[in-house]
Amino acid sequence: MLCAVSAVFLAASGCGPSELSVGRARVKVGEYTAAVLAVLPATARTTSTLTDQNACGHPDPGAAQNYEVYAAYDLSGVAPSEVERVFDAVRERLATEGFAVTGRTAQRLELTNSSNGFTASVDTRGVGPQVHGADTLSLVVLSSCARPDSTPGP
Repeated sequence: MLCAVSAVFLAASGCGPSELSVGRARVKVGEYTAAVLAVLPATARTTSTLTDQNACGHPDPGAAQNYEVYAAYDLSGVAPSEVERVFDAVRERLATEGFAVTGRTAQRLELTNSSNGFTASVDTRGVGPQVHGADTLSLVVLSSCARPDSTPGP
């Protein structure tokens, strides 16, 4: 079962046992985030707003808690006229990493990697525009549920 995220609220959801460790999830979140940042227009400026992890799943009594690892960024300096091009560039770049579009509107692009359950979203609403102005997008990259590094995989 995949864990899901919205650009504004991160909610814990049930996930099965994971072969993915938190450490590996952090690496992949960083790689996917770097891939998105690399396709932004030269005018874009990034501010990391959150890099953390949330509990997910419902472990058996005595079992280690699993976590979703995520990174969230404000992307300022992206003109409203460039949003469609940014969405297309992000979609094309993440497609090379195995992501597919799972939702798209004029304000939001959502992608999921079916091979590992990671998600990514770029949004013109929520944290960025309501706080910073019309030229700011938000980016969230979220891992699937991951086991603690000290816990052996299933």
